[in-house]
Amino acid sequence: MNQNMEIRDGVLVRYRGMDKEIAIPDGVREIGPAAFYHCTMLRKVTIPEGVTKICKQAFCSCTSLKDVNLPQSLLEIGLSAFIDCRSIETIEFHEGLVVIDNAAFKNCRSLRSVHVPHSLHVIGEYSFASCTSLVQVDIPQELDEIGKHAFSGCTQLQKINMPDNLREIGYGTFENCASLREIEIPLGITDIDEEAFMGCLSLHSVYLPDGLERISRSAFKSCTSLTQVHMPEHLKTIHANAFWGCRALSAVKLPEGLLSIGDSAFAACSSLREITFPDSLVEMKNGVLHDCVSLERVILPSTMSELGASVFSSCKKLVHITLPPTVRKLGWKSFSDCVSLEDIVLPEGLCEIGTGAFTGCDSLKKVVFPQSLELIDTRAFYGCKSLDNVVLPDHLKNIREGAFVNCTGMKKIHLPAELEVIENDVFSGCGLESLDLPAKLKVIGENAFRDCFALKDVYNLTPEIECRTYAFRDSLFACDACPNCGGELKGWLLKKCTVCGRLKDY
Repeated sequence: MNQNMEIRDGVLVRYRGMDKEIAIPDGVREIGPAAFYHCTMLRKVTIPEGVTKICKQAFCSCTSLKDVNLPQSLLEIGLSAFIDCRSIETIEFHEGLVVIDNAAFKNCRSLRSVHVPHSLHVIGEYSFASCTSLVQVDIPQELDEIGKHAFSGCTQLQKINMPDNLREIGYGTFENCASLREIEIPLGITDIDEEAFMGCLSLHSVYLPDGLERISRSAFKSCTSLTQVHMPEHLKTIHANAFWGCRALSAVKLPEGLLSIGDSAFAACSSLREITFPDSLVEMKNGVLHDCVSLERVILPSTMSELGASVFSSCKKLVHITLPPTVRKLGWKSFSDCVSLEDIVLPEGLCEIGTGAFTGCDSLKKVVFPQSLELIDTRAFYGCKSLDNVVLPDHLKNIREGAFVNCTGMKKIHLPAELEVIENDVFSGCGLESLDLPAKLKVIGENAFRDCFALKDVYNLTPEIECRTYAFRDSLFACDACPNCGGELKGWLLKKCTVCGRLKDY
């Protein structure tokens, strides 16, 4: 017996030698925890028949270990048993093996192929993670479960067959398998968990089975070669970032029965030109199609009541969109930087246009506002330099700060009859030439019409209207009509009028 081996009651407890090759003696039934831990000189080990268990970390960090003969009697390979064995190229599992525990072969960078026996029903979490030379994995039909991140970071893995018994693809199972080109997802799969195929850069097509009900967060995120996805008919939910950054995806047809699309689900799909939404859809969360720079036209389902924040922001080729009459709110920056959008009809029933909803829509010329509108929020149309004649509904009472800042092409505007307050900066930097103030107006806020360089005529500006600091500064609006200074000489010292900004002799 090798004097460097400590064996007690059939358990090889510890090896303390520096041999390159070892044959474990007969009679050993179990290789204990960390028995060969960090034996960096060890290159070959022969394990005899009769051994049923290799315990946790038994061969952890045996970085030179290349040749391992596993016995047919082996039932269980424990937690991290061969983790960081960077030189193992092949390993044969025999029928009868029932457990490969978590991280058992993690970071075995030279391992090229794995044949899983029919007796194995579970592959543990991280079992083969970061096996960067692994090209082929054969999985039997009897397998029931693949643990989370089981094959994550296997950058050379090109193809894998999944058994029909499988019901779920776990968290990060194939994350960053950059060479994986094909997957056949079993018909029994009902759930694809978070990050399951994230970063599979070579994956070009996916056929999702009809029984699938949920695609979880980031499931196919950054699959940059993905050109085609078959969406199953029973799909109910697509979660956040599910297809984020799938740059080759050009068209998507979503199935009837889909209820919800999560945050940024299709964001940064830069080749996406067409997407079809089902009438069953009731929720589109924030940024669903953000930065889809090739998207040209969108028709939304009649069931939508709210568009989330940035849902279409930076869709730079979007020319036309039809909003259903059920929409009540446009969220924060919902169409910001849609630089090709030329016109939009806002449906009757819409109550709120959110902050920055159309900010930076350089080509937007015409907006039809509904009579139902109650609020235009902060900077909603900031920088819409092509916006021309604007007619706001008479019952609109709330136009928030900076709503129309720098709309340089806007020469005319019809202000609501019910409007009582024009808040700060609302129309600063606009191209307005004349202005007819509503009879109920009480306050014009700070800088409200500042830098409206062409504004010459302001009608119905009465002394009862409170004009706050620099309300009309640097406009052509005649200072003689200004309710603050009124053109009267009030002294010898030249000062700027705090409303119109003109120099006056006070």
